[in-house]
Amino acid sequence: MRFLFSLGQRFPKSAIALLALALVTAGGIGAASAQNNTVVMGIWGGSWGEFMRDSINSFASKNGINVVYVEANSNGLLAKVVAQRNSPQIDIFQGNETTMAQSKTLGISVPLDTSIVTNMKDIEKRYRKPEEALITAYWAVGFAYRSDEFKKENLPLPDSWTALLRPDLKKKICLIAPPDMYGQSTLIGLARAMGADQEDIGPVFDKLAALKANALTVVENPGQAENLLRAKECLMYPSSPARAHLMNEKTGYIGFIVPKESAVVSLNSVMLVKHGPNPEAAQKILNYLISVPVQEKMASLGMVLPTNTKAKISSTMETYMGSIEKADRVSKAIDGKLAAKQLASWTSHWTQAFAQ
Repeated sequence: MRFLFSLGQRFPKSAIALLALALVTAGGIGAASAQNNTVVMGIWGGSWGEFMRDSINSFASKNGINVVYVEANSNGLLAKVVAQRNSPQIDIFQGNETTMAQSKTLGISVPLDTSIVTNMKDIEKRYRKPEEALITAYWAVGFAYRSDEFKKENLPLPDSWTALLRPDLKKKICLIAPPDMYGQSTLIGLARAMGADQEDIGPVFDKLAALKANALTVVENPGQAENLLRAKECLMYPSSPARAHLMNEKTGYIGFIVPKESAVVSLNSVMLVKHGPNPEAAQKILNYLISVPVQEKMASLGMVLPTNTKAKISSTMETYMGSIEKADRVSKAIDGKLAAKQLASWTSHWTQAFAQ
């Protein structure tokens, strides 16, 4: 398990080792959390994780809360919480619509206390689900791509899900496997491009061999794909606008595009762990994440569309992130409950095809 400690400052490795030892001798992270007002939060990696840590730390340090971060993708975090269900050490963790549904079904998450998460009243009604999780944002899944290399090679933009099968992009694509959300989105997006949808992605299964032949590689999470894109090992991969925009801020050569057939809309959710060590402080952090300043900052950075109805977003950033509310784009969120039921089958088909 990889822990990233952030208490508003950088820690030397020796200090981290001593703190880890102290947590063990005190009975684990859970015991230390209760005593020291420490919140353990599971977050995603990469550029998104960096933004989350920076945002939360400024609030936590002002409110006497220490935050310990556990970094993994949504499914990895879900697995950690399930493994700890008899002795929870994580307070809150990031996920998506599928892990949100799985968490409730597995009984590892609990409803939020709206007397603490008071900003919930300002959340758009369709995203206000305190009985399941906090939905902090939503976005359209698209493609992050090397705009410099596409221009250099005179390649048409990857503006369709079928770009994943284009001959001119052979061995230039990095795929993310299900059960990761981007793997799910790839299957759903291709299904929609072929006239089907999430309810029946059977037609896509017949294309998996061709998809494998066209791809450079398949990775388990978006952080790995991001690294390959930076290194120019691949030229595109399924991504959120957040990851693409933050990479472009650092490099100047990362573009983002939402496929024309359909915006596969994903939700950014945060679950409160059942019997977590410090639920009150954890929910104060959740309340901060849906405050207007944080929501507007995320939107202004081209990261996500805010769920707080009072948060403002510029037309430029809305267009960048896919303009998913426009009538000419078929926008539809992933059905988390349906995906949770289908995920084992999807993953099995994918594994069989790519293992051959």
